[in-house]
Amino acid sequence: MFKTILLVTFILIGYASYAQTAATVNDLDSSYRTCLDNGTDMYGCAVTNYAQMDSLLNVVYKKLHTKYSSSAYSQLKTEQKNWLKTRKAYFKKIDAGNAEGLVGQGRMMFIEDEKSTFVRARVLDLIKRYTE
Repeated sequence: MFKTILLVTFILIGYASYAQTAATVNDLDSSYRTCLDNGTDMYGCAVTNYAQMDSLLNVVYKKLHTKYSSSAYSQLKTEQKNWLKTRKAYFKKIDAGNAEGLVGQGRMMFIEDEKSTFVRARVLDLIKRYTE
């Protein structure tokens, strides 16, 4: 009986963990929009959003590590390394670009927003894999 309760508890925690992660993306999006709508320190909003999205990426990646077999995780690790190289090149391109003619904090906000959007796509991809 105790083993059954323990097993059900772990299953529910795993399910809740996924639900929390998927909901977290929506919550971050909502918080970011609210912050931007305030119209003050919009660059700070973008920086915070990027940091939170990057942190969520690490959480989801670690969840997959615990879920996957060693061979599946090895493949994921290789894929993640390639994604990180792609991210680095993309960020370099964004940093060097003209950000649609923006200057100052508007330009910096645009750059942070683009970076966050790029990482968000990866987070959603990894969340989808977690549910498969």
